Amino acid sequence: MSGYVLHDMLSGADYSLDSPLIIADAETSLGRFVIRSRYGSTDVTSVDTDQRISIVQEGSSVLVQSACGLLKSVKVIDLNGRIISRVQGNGSRCLKASIATGIQIIHIELTDGSSKDYKMIF
Repeated sequence: MSGYVLHDMLSGADYSLDSPLIIADAETSLGRFVIRSRYGSTDVTSVDTDQRISIVQEGSSVLVQSACGLLKSVKVIDLNGRIISRVQGNGSRCLKASIATGIQIIHIELTDGSSKDYKMIF
């Protein structure tokens, strides 16, 4: 059983991620659905098990945690290329950055020079 559910922000319903799910007649999905922990109130937005990076939404911020390397920086960029926020880590394992509502790119750079982008909906 998965530790996460798909939460419908409009209706308040939680849907299991353990089986295929079809959502029909959804007027809009922008900001409507989030993946969150089945066991708590914190919305878990993305977990990359290959890179061992998690991105957790906490209100109007995201908490980026890395178990694979030290974080150099985190940038939140909207689809028009505007930088919403930028946080320098200089070798920390956890950084918190501000977000806005809508689709955004979370750009994570590690101190070893590697980087990864995650497309998120808040």
